[in-house]
Amino acid sequence: MLKSYSMQQLSKAGKIKVLLLALASLPILVKPIGVKVDLGIKTLVFAFLFGAIAIPVVSKLNAFISGKPIEKPNWNDQILSVKKPLNFFQFGAIFMLVVGSSLVLGSWMKYQFLNQFGLTAILFGFGILLGIQLAVRIASKS
Repeated sequence: MLKSYSMQQLSKAGKIKVLLLALASLPILVKPIGVKVDLGIKTLVFAFLFGAIAIPVVSKLNAFISGKPIEKPNWNDQILSVKKPLNFFQFGAIFMLVVGSSLVLGSWMKYQFLNQFGLTAILFGFGILLGIQLAVRIASKS
């Protein structure tokens, strides 16, 4: 699903994305949100399913309107590339995973509870990544 890169293999765009993710996650890890909210299992499942279903629908609609094929995203490509719109969703999914993980970890270390906002972000990120894979598979079959 995600290809692993060493820092030497990353393009300038890839290095900027890594820096943005680190800068976004550090404040949340150091000073997490201390509000305990019970969102329920339905919210967690809905976030995952929404990401998994919405991405193939949106990408198929985008391909229909723009006439551009659906291509597998690459971490080194630009986020706002018109040629590969799934790059934006891939970055958004990884952003949700990183920020959600830092929120869960920071809340656990500082307040000793499992932050459900962070869990929702993590599941939404995984849902988006699954949706990207589904969109690429659907596009390759048609």
